Amino acid sequence: MESPKTGRATISEGFNSLQITIPAKKNYLMIVMPVISIGMFFVIVPADFFKNMQHDSFFVFFGILWLVVGLSTVLRTVFWTLAGKEVIKAEDGTITIQRKGDLLSRTRSYNLSEACNFRAEENNSAENNNVLNNFTSDFKGIGTICFEYGVKTIRFGEGLSQAEGNYIIQKLKDKNLVG
Repeated sequence: MESPKTGRATISEGFNSLQITIPAKKNYLMIVMPVISIGMFFVIVPADFFKNMQHDSFFVFFGILWLVVGLSTVLRTVFWTLAGKEVIKAEDGTITIQRKGDLLSRTRSYNLSEACNFRAEENNSAENNNVLNNFTSDFKGIGTICFEYGVKTIRFGEGLSQAEGNYIIQKLKDKNLVG
């Protein structure tokens, strides 16, 4: 008989607060493919490419720009996949969502009295699983747990199952943090 899984999220309960820590979804394909493409750049375009193109500065500029953007994307993806985690704190009428280990993200705080319709939704469509989402996820708002905040839908809990998302929402309701 198979034993039930415990889920990825770690929940720490305080007297009137809840902290949820969700490790980044481990998608090793998101590490391997960009690393191979950057490696191919060094194989296909050797250093003497820039020496031969010194009269056409546009190609040199474009090559350097492509390398810098590519390397920054690869480093951000690798770092987030290996060491990233979402930390969600609900306390004192606010919910704070922070992506630790994500080099370009910012901490977002929301007033719980203006948040409504907390729910868990599987987010498996092709549009939400493309390669660019890992780079822009802080701005696109991918995740299983979502709520309405004004005219925006806020999402967090990337890679959680719907059952685990419902469990987390129930924990928030049990603490009377969300309605």
